[in-house]
Amino acid sequence: MKRTTVTLLVMVLLVLATGTAYAAHSHFNGTWRSIDIDESRQQMNIGGGNKGIFRITLVDHAASFCEGLPILGKGTGQIGSDGVLHTDIDFRCLGGLEKSIADIDYLLAYDEANDTLTDAWGVIWHRTRHNP
Repeated sequence: MKRTTVTLLVMVLLVLATGTAYAAHSHFNGTWRSIDIDESRQQMNIGGGNKGIFRITLVDHAASFCEGLPILGKGTGQIGSDGVLHTDIDFRCLGGLEKSIADIDYLLAYDEANDTLTDAWGVIWHRTRHNP
């Protein structure tokens, strides 16, 4: 009986520790907005992360790549050992333009002091909503 109780206690502690590790990275979750380097509006939604994988949807309302039409990006991300969210996003133009870009590694660093994200191009993203 004592061995069963100890085994159960160890299992519960392992589950709690795993949940805590993933919860620590929830600061990426939310709806984010920014102004791109070409001055177009962008919005990004990041969710999940409870198993180490985040779901990401990004819209640039007037992407240069799409000749000024909107672009939609969908993909996933994982936090690297550097604390940066490393993503793999596929983008496609909207509005009838048949162009796409696959497997873009879109890096996002979190700034806890300002509750912002900064991407690899130096664009700062501001949180508009926090997702659990």
